[in-house]
Amino acid sequence: MKAVEFLIHQTESQIDKLFAAARAIPADKLDWEASSESRSVRCQLQEVATAVEQFWSMYADRKLVWSPEMTAKWLEDRKSLVELDDLEVSTRAQFAKLTEFAQALNDDDLHSIIESPMPTPWTMADILTYPLWNMAYHEGQINFIGTLLKAEAANV
Repeated sequence: MKAVEFLIHQTESQIDKLFAAARAIPADKLDWEASSESRSVRCQLQEVATAVEQFWSMYADRKLVWSPEMTAKWLEDRKSLVELDDLEVSTRAQFAKLTEFAQALNDDDLHSIIESPMPTPWTMADILTYPLWNMAYHEGQINFIGTLLKAEAANV
């Protein structure tokens, strides 16, 4: 198995884990936030379900295009995805697009540098891992929300 194939396999598995964690949260708690500075399950899934498309320039143009206005628009636009099934469909569709793109890359492409305002240079290989580590992070956050909700219910 080549590295890109392994990454695709791992990311597809992570999508399953992420949405299993989300479905373990009671439906009436998907918008629950532990504090005013935290994010709900739904908000985190909205990010995951739209991030590949939002950052597509990193892949297609090898350049991260970003501005505060783009952030504001993205935050507003992704609110239209509400239902878990729709969020999962969007996540899988966006990853399918990225999978097709990744499979067409050659080894030299994986070493190409992505133009970015970030202080550390990123390669194509680095950004292909973005959906995987982002979903793993959010799975952990969602599982922690589940833990907090169980603690809250026990203290009622």
